[in-house]
Amino acid sequence: MGLTSTKPDCPPAPLGFCQLLRARLEGGTVDDLSCVTGDRICRLRVRAQTTFVLVAEMFGPAPDVYLVDECSGRVLGHLRRGSLPRRMAGGIYAPPVPSAPVRAGGRAG
Repeated sequence: MGLTSTKPDCPPAPLGFCQLLRARLEGGTVDDLSCVTGDRICRLRVRAQTTFVLVAEMFGPAPDVYLVDECSGRVLGHLRRGSLPRRMAGGIYAPPVPSAPVRAGGRAG
């Protein structure tokens, strides 16, 4: 993640995920920002009508951003199409299991 001085072009109509974020987070307050130690996962906690967590998983072939209801753990929506079924909207969010580090020579452990 980083800051930019330029504004990206907007699509003619907002994406469904963008509409979801506006509907749930508009007027909310950022309560916490954290990163999972040793991984590329960031969590942004927002208090609005209830408390939500935006989870950005920035690794692998399909990085994604999820809107999660903090109380229930349910995924309310996500940015990418074709995301992993266990993290689809309506499912319970669970972070990916960390893999064992790979040593020189290509062996795990």
